[in-house]
Amino acid sequence: MPALSLLRLAMGAAALMLMSGCGGSPAPGDQEAVIEAPAAVSSEHFEVSIYGDGPDVILVPGLASHHDIWLPTIEDFSETHRLHVVQVSGFAGAPPRGNAGENDVLGALSQELVAYTATMDHPPAIVGHSLGGLVSLKAGLADASTFDRVMVIDVLPFFSVLMDPEATSDGIAATATLMTSVLLMQDEATYAERQGEALRALTKDPAMAEKSLEWSIQTDRAVMAQAMKEVLVTDLRADMNRFAVPLTVLYARDPAVPNMEATEALYLNDYAPVPTVEITPVDGALHFVMADQPEAFRDAMEQFLSAP
Repeated sequence: MPALSLLRLAMGAAALMLMSGCGGSPAPGDQEAVIEAPAAVSSEHFEVSIYGDGPDVILVPGLASHHDIWLPTIEDFSETHRLHVVQVSGFAGAPPRGNAGENDVLGALSQELVAYTATMDHPPAIVGHSLGGLVSLKAGLADASTFDRVMVIDVLPFFSVLMDPEATSDGIAATATLMTSVLLMQDEATYAERQGEALRALTKDPAMAEKSLEWSIQTDRAVMAQAMKEVLVTDLRADMNRFAVPLTVLYARDPAVPNMEATEALYLNDYAPVPTVEITPVDGALHFVMADQPEAFRDAMEQFLSAP
């Protein structure tokens, strides 16, 4: 069912609706007590909280997500790495700042990430989930010296092929515009209902679905709609052969994922042109891989960060 495929990114509520008719950020979860207060860096399009010490690793969440999605990762890796945890402006209660009225949110985020890495002694690793993965790909393509290595989690170089295998950036543009319009015109109750439906199909973890719904409700709707539209029309497939940074791709594999065989083929085919790439399924996970299979994700992170 196309709408369920669309749920593979946290923009699925808009598609479901079509088919059926960090100041001010939320407080961290229970792990707050075991994680020291971070240092912080601010830019127009995102804020960064810095935990731990060691080799630098940037963590970028997905659409409408709060940086607290990385709390287990912070707990697992802050003793051995310096973690730069991104909070996108306008997402999950963070003030929209430079993303308000921005007509190229993904471009602005990727450019500022490139600039941010220039403050570090060595190129960092970067890990991006969903939209965060797409931004990481764009930043790596903009400057191959930006990152030492890249991990993307459950995101394709062109998302819209999950809806239509023959999709093109130009061809999907009208649909993307319609979807953003529908998202913006929803009243609050309908928006919350549709987001809840979407998120329950994106994770097996009820607590993650509930927390993500809170983040979606607290997200600036205009920033979310613009970012969603950009993800739908961004096609990086033709650029993958020049992606010069070692790349790790994790993707969710589960019987509950619609058209799993076709989706798996897309991951294997669309990333195949990358000169140095490792493509790994995470069995038993939906889109929020980190929540659904935390041990498997931790193992994948350890392998990614320890690779020569």
